[in-house]
Amino acid sequence: MLSFKHTGRFKELYVREGFTAVALGWFVMSVFGAIPFVLTREIPFYIDALFETISGFTTTGSSILSDVEALSYASLFWRSFTHWIGGMGVFVFIMAILPMMGGSTMNLMRAESPGPSVSKLVPRVRDTAKILYGLYMAITVLGVIMLCLCG
Repeated sequence: MLSFKHTGRFKELYVREGFTAVALGWFVMSVFGAIPFVLTREIPFYIDALFETISGFTTTGSSILSDVEALSYASLFWRSFTHWIGGMGVFVFIMAILPMMGGSTMNLMRAESPGPSVSKLVPRVRDTAKILYGLYMAITVLGVIMLCLCG
C-alpha cells in the first residue's frame, strides 16, 4: 500500500491506494470494535457484533438488535460512539477522494455545495477537515450540555 523509497520518503498515494487504505481501516476498526459487544455478552456471537460495528462505522443504520434500548449504558455508548466516529469519517473521506476522481465529481460537488466555489476546498482538505471536526466536537459538546441540563 504505502511504501518507502530508499530515501525514506513516501511514494505518491494514488486513488486506488486511498480507497484500499480506507476500506482496510474500516475493516480493522470494525474487527476490534466488535470485541466490547462480545465481552459484555450482550451480542453473544462475534459475527453479529461485527455486523453491528461495521454498521456503525459505515453509518449504514442497519442493526441486528431488535431492542437497542435494552443494551447496558456502556454498550449503548459504544454503539453510539461507532456511529459518531463513522459519521464524520465518511464525510471527510468523501471530501478527500471526490476531487481526485475527475471533473464529473467536481461538478456534483459544485451543485451540492452552498458556497461560491468548491475548488478552494481541494488543496486545503486537511484544513477543511480540521474545521469540520472542530464543529463536530462543538456540536457534540453542546448536545451533551443540553442533555445534562434538560435531563
